Amino acid sequence: MKPADWALKALGWLLILFFVALAGHYYPQLPYTTPTHFGSDSQPNDYGPKYTLLLVPAIATVLFAGIGILNRFPHIFKYPVTIAPESTAKHYASAQRLMRLLNCTLVALFCALG
Repeated sequence: MKPADWALKALGWLLILFFVALAGHYYPQLPYTTPTHFGSDSQPNDYGPKYTLLLVPAIATVLFAGIGILNRFPHIFKYPVTIAPESTAKHYASAQRLMRLLNCTLVALFCALG
C-alpha cells in the first residue's frame, strides 16, 4: 500500500470514530421521541424513539467494515477489461484504492446525513 492508501484507510476509520462519538455525545440530550423521516417539504412526517437514530452510525460502520473486508479480495471484482497477467498488480492496486475512496465517501455522506 502506498501512503495515499494508508491515508484513505486512516481517514475512513477517523470518520467512523467521529460519527460514533458524535452520536454518543448527543444521544443523552435528545428527547425520547424524535423525527425519523422527513417529507419533501422538510417537515417531519414520522416519529420514533431516540434509539432509532443510533441505526445510522451502526449501518455506516457495518458498510465500512463490509467494504473493507471486500477490498481484501480484488480478484473477485468485475473489471471492464481483460487483465493481462503482467498488469494484475497495477489493476488490483487501482481497484483497491478506488474502494478505499468509496468507503471514505460513503462514511462522509452518512456523517452529513446523520
